[in-house]
Amino acid sequence: RFIQIRSVLHMVNNENPNSKKDSLYKVRPLLNVLKKTLGAFIDVGSECSLDESSVACRSAYGRHFIYYNPTKPTGKYHFRFYLLCETDFYNCVRFRMQTRDESDLGDGLNHCFL
Repeated sequence: RFIQIRSVLHMVNNENPNSKKDSLYKVRPLLNVLKKTLGAFIDVGSECSLDESSVACRSAYGRHFIYYNPTKPTGKYHFRFYLLCETDFYNCVRFRMQTRDESDLGDGLNHCFL
């Protein structure tokens, strides 16, 4: 049942002209919504921290996003995120996903970040 649902679930048109330039075009609508709403309801305060986070992955489809880190005991292949967090409750205010072609920087939502 999951395979049937996944086969018909699409967020964007595959013939999108931006697909050649933007490696994140398939998840771009979701990333833009998250970037616009994450910090909207949080009082950030005066202290923030910049953190690097990684999410383990075994996908064969995300070759532009997956990085290899031989020092990790498990999950040597992972997605890499940079997070701007407020220090009181460790809430994420902004984030950026690192890609090999830096396509997450060109969406206009990363101003004053990295």
